[in-house]
Amino acid sequence: MGIKRTNYLMDLLSSEDLEQSNGKSYLRLNRKDEVELFINSYNPGYNASIRLHDNYKNFRIYELRLNKKIKREDFNEMRSRLLSEYEVLIGGPRFVLIQGEELIENLLKELKVIK
Repeated sequence: MGIKRTNYLMDLLSSEDLEQSNGKSYLRLNRKDEVELFINSYNPGYNASIRLHDNYKNFRIYELRLNKKIKREDFNEMRSRLLSEYEVLIGGPRFVLIQGEELIENLLKELKVIK
């Protein structure tokens, strides 16, 4: 299992900048070829988030949260695009929130959900 190999996301996960960027610390995913992409359900009034789950490292989930509200239609478009491009599993065990708003924003831009 795992995400399909797309240049953007694999480059993101293998980037040396993932550990330290703009003074913020990020958690490195060691098994880059065994990462599953999670998308949370849409709840009005809550920020959208995307979770990366490393199935071979203590079953931890790393959540990247978009630190602003997103319209329902934009969220649905993002979810639809991600479901069509990646192997996605919904749900899972505990997660660790990390500072990754800009990573999610870049992904949303790549998917042309936001400008």
